[in-house]
Amino acid sequence: MSEIVVAEPSNDEQNRASTSNRRAYTTTNKRPFTRSLTSGREHVPEPFDSEKLPVTLVSEIQRFLRVANQIEIDEPRVAYLCRFHAFEVAHNLDRNSSGRGVRQFKTSLLQRLEQDEEVTIRKRKEKSDLRELRRIYRVYKDYIIKHGGEYTLETREKLIKARAIASVLFEVLSTVTSAAGSQALAETDHSRSEFYVPYNILPLDQGGVHQAIMQLPEIKSAMAAVRNVRGLPFLEDFKRRQPYMDLFDWLQLCFGFQKGNVANQREHLILLLANSHVRQIHKQAPKLEDGAVDELMKKFFKNYTEWCKFLDRKSNIRSVATPARVLLVSLTTGEVVMPAYGGGNEAFLGHVISPIYEVIHEEAMKNRNGTTDHSTWRNYDDLNEFFWSPDCFEIGWPMRLDHDFFCVHPPNDGKKKRSRRSVKTRDEEKSDNNEDEEMGATVDELREPKWLGKTNFAEIRSFWQIFRSFDRMWSFLILSLQALIIMASHDLESPLQVFDTTVLEDVMSIFITSAVLKLIQALLDVVFTWKARCTMDSTRRRKDVLKVVGAMIWTIILPIYYSSSRRKYTCYSTEDGSWLGEWCYSSYMVAVAFYLISNAVNMVLFLVPAVGKYIETSNTRICSVLSWWAQIYFMDAQIWYSVYCSVFGGVYGILHHLGEIRTQGMLRSKFDTLPSAFNDCLTPPQPKDKEGIKMWLCQPGFLKALENNKGGVLKFAIVWNQIISSFRDEDLISNREMDLMKMPVSSELISNIVRWPVFLLANKLSTALSIARDFVGKHDNLLKRIRKDNYMYMVVTECYESLKYILDILVVGDMERRIVSGVIDEIEESIAKSSLLSDLRMSELPALHAKCTDLISLLVEGNEDHHYKVVETLQDIFELVTNDLFVNGSRSWYFNGKDEWDNFLERLGSEIIDYNNDDIGDEDLRDWASFRGQTLSRTVRGMMYYRKALKLQAFLDMAEDDDILQNYDAIDRANDTLSAQLDALVDMKFTHVVSCQIYGSQKSSGDPQAQDILELMIRYPSLRVAYVEEKEEIVAEGPRKVYSSILVKAVNGFDQEIYRIKLPGPPNIGEGKPENQNHAIIFTRGDALQAIDMNQDNYLEEALKMRNILQEFLRVQRRSRPTILGMREHIFTGSVSSLAWFMSYQETSFVTIGQRLLANPLRVRFHYGHPDLFDRIFHLTRGGISKASKTINLSEDVFAAKVANGNSEQTLSRDIYRLGRRFDFFRMLSFYFTTVGFYFNSLISVIGVYVFLYGQLYLVLSGLQRALLIEAKVKNIKSLETALASQSFIQLGLLTGLPMVIEIGLERGFLNALKDFVLMQLQLAAVFFTFSYGTKAHYYGRTILHGGAKYRPTGRKVVVFHSSFTENYRLYSRSHFVKGFELLLLLIVYDLFRRSYQSSMAYVLITYAIWFMSMTWLFAPILFNPSGFDWGKIVDDWKDWNKWIKQQGGIGIQQDKSWQSWWIEEQAHLLHCGITSRLIELLLSLRFFLYQYGLVYHLDISGHNKNFVVYVLSWIVIIVNVGRHYLSANHHLAFRLFKAFLFLGVLATIVTLSLICHLSVRDLIVCCLAFLPTGWGLIMVAQTLRPKIEGTGLWHFTWVFARAYDYGMGVVLFAPIAALAWLPIISAFQTRFLFNEAFSRRLQIQPILAGKKKHRS
Repeated sequence: MSEIVVAEPSNDEQNRASTSNRRAYTTTNKRPFTRSLTSGREHVPEPFDSEKLPVTLVSEIQRFLRVANQIEIDEPRVAYLCRFHAFEVAHNLDRNSSGRGVRQFKTSLLQRLEQDEEVTIRKRKEKSDLRELRRIYRVYKDYIIKHGGEYTLETREKLIKARAIASVLFEVLSTVTSAAGSQALAETDHSRSEFYVPYNILPLDQGGVHQAIMQLPEIKSAMAAVRNVRGLPFLEDFKRRQPYMDLFDWLQLCFGFQKGNVANQREHLILLLANSHVRQIHKQAPKLEDGAVDELMKKFFKNYTEWCKFLDRKSNIRSVATPARVLLVSLTTGEVVMPAYGGGNEAFLGHVISPIYEVIHEEAMKNRNGTTDHSTWRNYDDLNEFFWSPDCFEIGWPMRLDHDFFCVHPPNDGKKKRSRRSVKTRDEEKSDNNEDEEMGATVDELREPKWLGKTNFAEIRSFWQIFRSFDRMWSFLILSLQALIIMASHDLESPLQVFDTTVLEDVMSIFITSAVLKLIQALLDVVFTWKARCTMDSTRRRKDVLKVVGAMIWTIILPIYYSSSRRKYTCYSTEDGSWLGEWCYSSYMVAVAFYLISNAVNMVLFLVPAVGKYIETSNTRICSVLSWWAQIYFMDAQIWYSVYCSVFGGVYGILHHLGEIRTQGMLRSKFDTLPSAFNDCLTPPQPKDKEGIKMWLCQPGFLKALENNKGGVLKFAIVWNQIISSFRDEDLISNREMDLMKMPVSSELISNIVRWPVFLLANKLSTALSIARDFVGKHDNLLKRIRKDNYMYMVVTECYESLKYILDILVVGDMERRIVSGVIDEIEESIAKSSLLSDLRMSELPALHAKCTDLISLLVEGNEDHHYKVVETLQDIFELVTNDLFVNGSRSWYFNGKDEWDNFLERLGSEIIDYNNDDIGDEDLRDWASFRGQTLSRTVRGMMYYRKALKLQAFLDMAEDDDILQNYDAIDRANDTLSAQLDALVDMKFTHVVSCQIYGSQKSSGDPQAQDILELMIRYPSLRVAYVEEKEEIVAEGPRKVYSSILVKAVNGFDQEIYRIKLPGPPNIGEGKPENQNHAIIFTRGDALQAIDMNQDNYLEEALKMRNILQEFLRVQRRSRPTILGMREHIFTGSVSSLAWFMSYQETSFVTIGQRLLANPLRVRFHYGHPDLFDRIFHLTRGGISKASKTINLSEDVFAAKVANGNSEQTLSRDIYRLGRRFDFFRMLSFYFTTVGFYFNSLISVIGVYVFLYGQLYLVLSGLQRALLIEAKVKNIKSLETALASQSFIQLGLLTGLPMVIEIGLERGFLNALKDFVLMQLQLAAVFFTFSYGTKAHYYGRTILHGGAKYRPTGRKVVVFHSSFTENYRLYSRSHFVKGFELLLLLIVYDLFRRSYQSSMAYVLITYAIWFMSMTWLFAPILFNPSGFDWGKIVDDWKDWNKWIKQQGGIGIQQDKSWQSWWIEEQAHLLHCGITSRLIELLLSLRFFLYQYGLVYHLDISGHNKNFVVYVLSWIVIIVNVGRHYLSANHHLAFRLFKAFLFLGVLATIVTLSLICHLSVRDLIVCCLAFLPTGWGLIMVAQTLRPKIEGTGLWHFTWVFARAYDYGMGVVLFAPIAALAWLPIISAFQTRFLFNEAFSRRLQIQPILAGKKKHRS
């Protein structure tokens, strides 16, 4: 028996094998080294797992294993040869099996080969393996040749599969032939090397020329242009290496680009050219070269030309007629030269990309996950701006890797100075600056590389950044406040009195404050850019210095003039009768006049924005001087912004008919206008001709107006029916409801004779019968009354005609047909004579209606056994007719909704409504559940509606009327050619790429989610998945990790690799989500791009608008085309729970009424939401759609940091600074209050509460408040209560929620909006929003002060499960619970000391909002926690809490397992903060000691003694308490003795002090209230000083003390929860208000809430 064995190659052969992966085959008759495991029984082949492969081998061997599985049943020997070939390739790739999983794989495959060897040889049909392979190969080859030109729907999948198999078989055959010798090689057909080349959209290989997309004229034109390489340099040399090439092959050979990258960009450019060519056809540009190339070139190189203009360089881009005329021109001589980097397939990656990547990667690593200061490392913005400076030319070309740009770490030896001189000839020195002489080579003297540092900007953590970025607003606020205070102090009776000389001079003192503020702003510019000074332009440095000097001069001059010339005026008298009278001025006023000259100039610049923009971008000296000056204008406020947003948004919505159709009744009344609106807005305009215009002029009216667009109603009916079908596919409606809502499609629609959906006609026939039965009067009046309702008249007419048609079919006898005909003639004669009421007895119409309904029901059932019943019913009808009862026709239906689960069962044909129904397939059930959660499948389905909509619209544009009448759903079966053309057009226009970086690791690990993603690709052929592959590559130095970006699609039921692009390293060097987007954007296609998150959905009716939306990119608005188009985000999770409902309404108001206002008229709308559309070419040439710098760009949206962490980081960014400084005043204000201002105002509001309470406490403890109130009572002053009462209304926050109410009112009606708003308040929406308010304030302030922002993934889960008390405490302890306890203590102390003299009403008005906020911060997490008051959950939470508190922490112990681990991680941000941040923390901690100081001296026992010794003695209590906690943790025996003595001592002390010093109960309460916050203050101080005390026993004591405090706070929070849990009604009430929406939809919540517990058990 012969077999195939591996022959170990010699050295030369081994070298060849390593490059070509060829193998040697020998034939022998010896007993094989393998043994047969199947002798004596029939071999049953099982597929070998071709998916779970080692990462290092998958790209090389997977195709062979897949083909083996596909052909194994029919051709087992060929399958064996394919597997053997895969084994040999794997062996050659990794002979030592050093890769991960390689040894196990090779062992498993070898065992399979041993098992199959002898069995497959017996089943071989030819004498040798070579002949067997050749036979099977020729079978597939003949099939491809025979059917290759057809490419119909039936053969498409078969051809793709055959080509893939033939391609693999050819590769195996070539290897076997090569091993067999030259004779066999001569017998092999080498006419075609590959039958199948993996492709994305365009099959550019020879086998794909017959596909429909390749037959499109625009594709052919684009391909011809790309393949035109005439006139390119080095062409002859390259053709020796590659005879057939196009432009991209030429570029690859020139620059050494990767093969996958070249293939990706080839298809990319062809599709862009094709789409551009289609648009140019409408502009009278029939040739591709005339318009399409120039249009694309301008878009692609616009950023480059702007770069050249910015750096004052001459652009090397010339206007070209074809893509092939791209010349490589030397920047110095203009000669055609060979590129500096070229040769191998990865030359450009290794020599250009990798060095720059290493710089980016090393700089990002210095970030240390956000723990280091931003000024110590360069982010993406710094590196990008370096290349926008003239210094970038010093790098040279080829790049000088010793340039300072590539220096990442500052050198240790800083003594060697930088010395660089450029070597140039005298002619070069005389050459023009525009010729880029800096690109020449430079010679460096021996020197140490120097770290360049930040570029133009340094992100410094400071709240001063807000003042620096928005200095004009803050200056206006401060100056306005000062002016108002001055005017109030003068007690003006009229606003005109401000022009009195004395008052005016005092008011003008605000300009001294203005000068001081400008000095502060100038100093901040210098301080905050100090670390970027090395890379700043010298002009800017001089500008900053001059600003400081100028501000200092005015800060000195104005106060001097004000103090010296105050009340010293020079007066002049005007002529009699002049309104000026006598006017006076002082020298200070003159100085102010000179000071205001700069502001006057800026006033002009503000009123003429075009001039201001020109000055900002101009390089002339006079413009540079003018741009230094600043201005002051007016402002708006946060609450007034909300009011303005509501008013403007409401008016805008009303004017644009938003929400005009809200109910079924409104839909009925407007439905007849939908076809007209559809044809006007969603169908392409038809060429106008004279006949059409004549018809439009002569035939007014709705249906007559549609006649100028023949078949317009037919197209609308097709689209409407597709939308209804999508409702049914999503189980939103039942089968019956679908039938009621669809429009009947018939040939009559071509003539615009409409048959409306049945739901419009519901109850119309019954109503018409009732009217006719009870009507008294003339025939014409009855007809007029019915005609008032168009639908009623239509249903009567259609029922009449339908009944005639039915009777004509059912009645077959000649006599019977004559009777029916006679009756119909008599009825029509009565109608013609208007004698219907006199000829018919209308009171009998209901009986006739009932009989006709019975007849229709029998016919619909279609049961042949009911034939006799049909006959009886017809006889009954004829009997009524013979008694002068005439039929008007009848069809009456009612619209009724059903639950989605019932609809799902109905769609599957199941009648058993049971969740455990065996008739329901697992996949169907999984799909149904997935489409109702935040899952990838739901998002992909929604995005694929774009493809369905495009195909539908293309069908309506291309199809003839006969094709349309055949119904769109049957087009795939009825017309292969048209369907293929439609698919080709849609593929050219749309593709969906899912960026899933971990898909490769999921496949290799066998994660079932990988299979789920593959099934999605199989279900949706347009879906692509982009992922990052990480594998080890064996090199001489040892294994190294290699990263590649890979794009895959589904082919033959498997994922097939399309493009593989090697990366210089791991792509996630910045923030995860932006890097994920930027990694996949290269695989997208088209001119527009939409980035979608996994919680998004889409609908067919929305997808139909996409063609219209894309046209907005072509409209020129404000002198330029838009680059981002905002789209509404549809939130579908609002019905899950009350919290989801609150958030969905909030998001809905933001993405609608809020963003409309931001876009127009405020003009500050940025990328806020995922549905936004991007100009893809614009963003591709500018670095992508998302900024990805670590930490500073925590949110991937440009300015949509919806979380406080992300927004606080953006506050420090150069984007906020530059926009805040360069916007005009009003846009600056709008920009501030809609971005960072919202979060900063939240922080200020919380700080204001603290300042207010501590201020009130000071007034109470100092006695000042008592004196003020007594004086107010004496003078009968009531303004305080009045002001507080009016303030309380504002504190309700109703105005800030006004935009939400307005938007809901527009869309659903204002009555529904009011109901929903009231219901939200009853479901504790105010509690939720107040709690989230505290979250924003805490994390915004902490992140600006200390950093440590992190992205926390949500997991996209529907949260309906109970969270443990421990988890809630970990999440909200420092952000809410501690603050809530502090506010509660302050309120209690304030209440204790104000009772003797202040009214309770005033106290309530002052503090009720703070009481509400403190209680909300303490108990909101429990209120909104499902089953938060369930006693069983309470017991489990208590056990878990005690275990968590007592568990020791350490290395490897997670936060959710130990309090100690959590506590250390919670304060990690204090480890890396600066000195300033630590000082601020210490200053904030002092409030607790001042608080204790104030209370100690108000103890009755102190006897009003103000001696400092009393305060010192109070610390004895704290020290004793500290010692108690320390002993309890370390010395248990001593602690027990100490506790006994302490108890006795405290008891004796209290008794003694009560008898001798008159210690009161109030003193005991105040002591507790005073010492508890003090202990917390000590903990805060110790945490701030952690680097100094961490190694001492003091730190150990700190964490013991902190644990006691956390345990105590937890017990205080837990006690009321446990008490309320005893009442069962509390738990039921909580479940009801949390899941009210679910209860309203009959969803059973209790089994869901209990499901997690059962699963645990």
